[in-house]
Amino acid sequence: MQLLDTLGLDPFVADFDRIAQRVLGGMSSRPSPSAALPFDVVRRGDALVLEFDMPGADWQDLAISVEGRVLTVSAERVPAHNEGDVVFARGRFAGAFRQQIALPEGLDLDAVEAAWEHGVLSLRIPVAQNARPRRIEVRGGPDTVTRATGAGEQRQQIQGTPA
Repeated sequence: MQLLDTLGLDPFVADFDRIAQRVLGGMSSRPSPSAALPFDVVRRGDALVLEFDMPGADWQDLAISVEGRVLTVSAERVPAHNEGDVVFARGRFAGAFRQQIALPEGLDLDAVEAAWEHGVLSLRIPVAQNARPRRIEVRGGPDTVTRATGAGEQRQQIQGTPA
């Protein structure tokens, strides 16, 4: 399984940044590091787990979808200041965001689970049954074939079965 590709930082974004630099005079489409919405991807047992830090976002405004093998997470964070406030510095991102991630093959994309706790979105995507590691047994002799049956490691001996 190869490392996930983050579509949000692809060559299109770099081209957009160059155009924005020319047109807007130094502004960039990429958020500053303090405004980035970080995420981690780990394999935990028989699942891929993605965790997105989204403090200030409301879980009811999240949109999560999978099209092909591309996972899209989008939401909106409302500015924390009130109308009439004078903002002297802004280091927290406010507004709409969308993150797309190309998922590797071998996942059960029909069984994605999502949970929200304390501003962290957790997605659990099980590894497909046919993509899970399994042990393959070597036969013990010319008249005996031992077959692996999957994760249960059960052995089945068949007498007189040709290889």
